[in-house]
Amino acid sequence: MSNEAKKNNVKPDYIVRKSIVKSLNIFLILGSILVVPFFVQIVKILDACCDITKFYGTKIMRTKGILNKDRRQTELVGSYKVSIAQTRIGEIFNYGNVTVEGHNKWKFTLSNVKNPYGLKKYLEDIQSNKKFKL
Repeated sequence: MSNEAKKNNVKPDYIVRKSIVKSLNIFLILGSILVVPFFVQIVKILDACCDITKFYGTKIMRTKGILNKDRRQTELVGSYKVSIAQTRIGEIFNYGNVTVEGHNKWKFTLSNVKNPYGLKKYLEDIQSNKKFKL
């Protein structure tokens, strides 16, 4: 987040968090008698909790990582289309992969997103508002 945004306490318009359901592995849970699979499962859950994408209008800020934080910032430009891919379990627990593709060959995918249809609606609303602004 920029220093201006921190000083003005700017709140993000939309926050994307990963679903921890996708990071659960039944074999690791059943095998949690052993220390290593249990530790791996805890690390996967913590990693999913630490992956946050925030939207400030058309600006996107993504932070991920437990010990080593990776922060990236980009902006949505031009027109784009939003698509969602969900498995049956994803439909039940309301998570899925959201892919945003621009017409000038750019593309990014947010995987295992909670409430993917809410994100799709938000991105489509931004695009429709941007088109009609003069």
